Amino acid sequence: MAARKGTQRRRPQSPGRRLKTAMSREARAATSFIPDNPVLYDDLSVREHLAYIASLHGVDASEDELHSLIDAIGLAPRADDLPARFSRGLRQKAAIAVGLVRPFGLLLVDEPFVGLDVQGREALLDLLDHAHAIGAAIVVVNVAPFAPAVGARL
Repeated sequence: MAARKGTQRRRPQSPGRRLKTAMSREARAATSFIPDNPVLYDDLSVREHLAYIASLHGVDASEDELHSLIDAIGLAPRADDLPARFSRGLRQKAAIAVGLVRPFGLLLVDEPFVGLDVQGREALLDLLDHAHAIGAAIVVVNVAPFAPAVGARL
């Protein structure tokens, strides 16, 4: 049977390929990534970012849970502000919170300490400690001089 004009014929997938695709989706769903260059929506506040990302991943986070994460990373006074107006360090904190608000079994973190002040670094280390304690695998790529502190704590 010939394909109609403007349509493509799809080859049937083998059972092995379907399984591989399903496993790949599961792996992506279980992985959270915190990039070195924060990617945030210009028109969402920190609180709105967290609520949105949580809901995309099926998490029904309460206001108290969101506030707890916002407070832990040190953004409570800026929770309703737009990250587009933030310094590099505040944007990094917002990106960290976004990466942590969703469920994950694997957390990939690229240069998380760039732009963070001492309190932000400590807050991040505490949050990474917590994620590790509840069973997450964490991979941190870091070239900053305080990188050994990450390995020593996790």
